[in-house]
Amino acid sequence: MNTVTPSSGRNWNRILAVCGFNLVVIWLLLGNIDPDLRHRLSTMEVFTLVVTPTILFYLRNNWPLSKWGMSALGVAGITVLTYSVLHEASHVLGVYAIGSKPVEVHLIPKFWAGEFATGASVSSQPVAGWIGALPGLAPYIKDILFLLVGAWILKRTDMRSAFLAGLVYVTLCVAPLFDLVNNYLIYLVLGRVSGNDFYGTALRWGAVWTHGIGLGFCIFALVTCAWILWFYGNHPNTVLE
Repeated sequence: MNTVTPSSGRNWNRILAVCGFNLVVIWLLLGNIDPDLRHRLSTMEVFTLVVTPTILFYLRNNWPLSKWGMSALGVAGITVLTYSVLHEASHVLGVYAIGSKPVEVHLIPKFWAGEFATGASVSSQPVAGWIGALPGLAPYIKDILFLLVGAWILKRTDMRSAFLAGLVYVTLCVAPLFDLVNNYLIYLVLGRVSGNDFYGTALRWGAVWTHGIGLGFCIFALVTCAWILWFYGNHPNTVLE
């Protein structure tokens, strides 16, 4: 059994520079493909919060490109198919947790119609008082729990499978980061958007509490994902002959 020599773990400056350059190029190319500013910003959000952290995660470790490239594609597919389902299922659990019942539930977007992040929704009977905001916040409470579990798993394991390690990082850490930042930014930038969970929270708890929760959760997610990138490097650290 041989020890693998650390490789990309010492090349932070180069890796970040390349990722930053690629994001600038993507932004410029999108201007020619889709001039709609909202679409460009949404695409950049996905590349910044999902694609870039995933690539950084794999570059920080020792799997060959042939392995982590295919693994990243598989992880991306699973993430796309489960993102909305996990988000809306959390709403359902939140509704039951406060003693209410869902009225209409659509957990699965119409993938066959090209809908990957829309078309899934949950509605329930309104519950009076502050507790009525909890079902709306349930996905983000789930996000915090996922981040804690993902960080714990990656801190305590040296996974030999590029697919499993990437699946843990993306599903339990990066997807929650995107979920939090994306939905909070919609509320922060656009304000009164019907169906936005943070706007619904603001109607019951007020803007101050809502911004405190949204900003605090987003900072926690950003710090956790960055911390994982910092400590989870040069894995697997041994190879079998």
